[in-house]
Amino acid sequence: MRFRLLSILLLTLTLAACNLGASDNSSQEEPIDVPTSTPAGKPQVTIDTPQDGDEFVVREPLFVSATVTDTVGVTQVQLLANNQPVRTVLVDQSNNRRSQPVLDYQPRTAGEVTLTVIAYRGSVASDPASVTVTIRETQAQVTATSAPSNNQPVINPNDPNCRVLVNVNLNFRTGPSTDFPVIRTLAAGTVLPVSGRIADNTWLQVTSGSTVGWVSASNNYVSLYDGTVNLCRNVPVVQSPPTPTPRVTNTPVVTNTPTPTQTLTPTQTTIPPTNTPIPKPDLTITNVTGNTSLTIPSGETQVTATYSVNISNLGGAANQQFSVSARVVNGATYDVGSVGNLGSGQIISLTVDITFTTPGENTVIFTVDSDDDIDESNEDNNERFVIVTVSN
Repeated sequence: MRFRLLSILLLTLTLAACNLGASDNSSQEEPIDVPTSTPAGKPQVTIDTPQDGDEFVVREPLFVSATVTDTVGVTQVQLLANNQPVRTVLVDQSNNRRSQPVLDYQPRTAGEVTLTVIAYRGSVASDPASVTVTIRETQAQVTATSAPSNNQPVINPNDPNCRVLVNVNLNFRTGPSTDFPVIRTLAAGTVLPVSGRIADNTWLQVTSGSTVGWVSASNNYVSLYDGTVNLCRNVPVVQSPPTPTPRVTNTPVVTNTPTPTQTLTPTQTTIPPTNTPIPKPDLTITNVTGNTSLTIPSGETQVTATYSVNISNLGGAANQQFSVSARVVNGATYDVGSVGNLGSGQIISLTVDITFTTPGENTVIFTVDSDDDIDESNEDNNERFVIVTVSN
């Protein structure tokens, strides 16, 4: 009997062990939710104002307010009118996951205009956001206007005083360089009077409330208006405040008095120089202008158009030569030109003639530093593409 009870006990333990093993295997076969990183995707753009059907007057400033979001951060935003690039602004990299740029455009002729906004993270473009508005010859013909958004600027085109429109959030500083402290950040859509400039026209003195400060004059960030053809050329050159110097902390000097039995041997201590890192260049194509709707003439097999390419250096000086190229996808490659050097903050414009032989949509990719000669801080913003529609 004792033997039979022992046998039953052993059999029971064996079956329990089998059940436990089966339970473990079943658990391992269950699907496990493993967190995966979400691809960055494209930047997202919405146009806040104007709305479809809004009306404006020819030769008066028209403002497009947009909201741009991106999980990584956009680098620039472009406005097109009837597929022609008319305005490109850069986005502050310290706050580039969500921005609300204001892009200005001055229509030259009456009629319908399709306004398109595209945001870029380097060479990654958002899906275009578009609205269609009507341009009238006179204000009396305007019957539909949009409700202004919170950052929609108000500019009187007949005001002769020089004013600056802030296109993107912009630092307002105590002096005309990035060495000066930031007073505050000016929101996109802010309009301020201009009271002075420095001699090379790279910085403007402006007044916000009762505070006088400075903003960058780069057309990547601001637009100028003065109601005349002078384009603020009469703004006086003013003296810049002294460049701030780093605060020096005085360290007390401790003198050791030797004892009578101590002999001091003079020694020389060489302090190694401190190597200040030199900022790397950051070359980018900020704008491409040219005809994006072409027709091959009757009896011809091709059509040629001229394109202007604006190249900016957002980083340290590029002190060696670099090349710029243009490539038609599934087509020819063109040498746009070579640039000997490009200083920090400088912009250069090159032109190139491109020939199209294939009807339909042709994608042209413009590349700065196409031979990869420059060691840059950001290699992801060296390309800009344009779609050219060719018809017979």
